Amino acid sequence: MSLAAIFVFLVVFALQLVDHYLDLARKRGSQSDEQLKLRQEIKQLLKEANQLSTPSTFAQAAKLKRLAVAKEKELAKSWDTPVAIFDLSS
Repeated sequence: MSLAAIFVFLVVFALQLVDHYLDLARKRGSQSDEQLKLRQEIKQLLKEANQLSTPSTFAQAAKLKRLAVAKEKELAKSWDTPVAIFDLSS
């Protein structure tokens, strides 16, 4: 292989890395107040659901967990990213 081909490969690779890094930085830095509020609500719902651990409160805990999953999907939709549902087994 010629030296020019290797140089072109390295330049293209570096540009791809920079593009990927800038894309990630843009997605992380664009959290609106609504997204922050949704995250806070999700954490609060999961906290309340985990406190309800007796058999008599199972239905209420399940309802809170379903609501948290729905809010997580709404948050993911606002980000246009795949849904990352919290681990509900704990």
